[in-house]
Amino acid sequence: MRERLLLFRVGSGTDWQRAGVTGETVTALVAKGLLVRDGAGRLTLTDDGRAALQALLPGLLVLTLPRLSCWEEIDMALGTVNKLIGNAIELAGIGLALVGIAVASYQCVLRLQDGDWMPLEFRLAWEWLEWLEGSEPSLLSRGAERLRTAILDLPLAVGLFLCGCLAVYLGRTFIIAAEATKRAKGKESPEG
Repeated sequence: MRERLLLFRVGSGTDWQRAGVTGETVTALVAKGLLVRDGAGRLTLTDDGRAALQALLPGLLVLTLPRLSCWEEIDMALGTVNKLIGNAIELAGIGLALVGIAVASYQCVLRLQDGDWMPLEFRLAWEWLEWLEGSEPSLLSRGAERLRTAILDLPLAVGLFLCGCLAVYLGRTFIIAAEATKRAKGKESPEG
């Protein structure tokens, strides 16, 4: 019974030691040629071991999955987190761009109703978020101060749209970096 359990555990890539399998059982299956230790000292199924497991599980395909080290699992989790962060940033960017389009549409509707163009500057959104409050006196250089003023004087719709596009770009960059890291990890050989 313990031998079957060990074959199932090794074949599924789960921890056989937690199942209470003894070292004697491991030694017995290694001696029978059903298991071998790989270069890292982990147990893997031999061809005979896969055949024995296949006989125990008729109709199922038996694969040997490589075990991941703790660092490989952390890398996979971080790649997933980076992809999620990228998707969230990208979604927020799409939302900002759509709000920018909605503000421009609102201004057009007001223009058609009243005959006057209602100027809205990006500075309004900045002040609404209270990022500008208490920023005097400025420690920025003259050139940086002029750039900040030029950005804040943009029409609100344009500023929101550009911020949305920038966020979409940053989110997409996060996603591409996560996928490139995943591909690079997949190409590395276990020996290298």
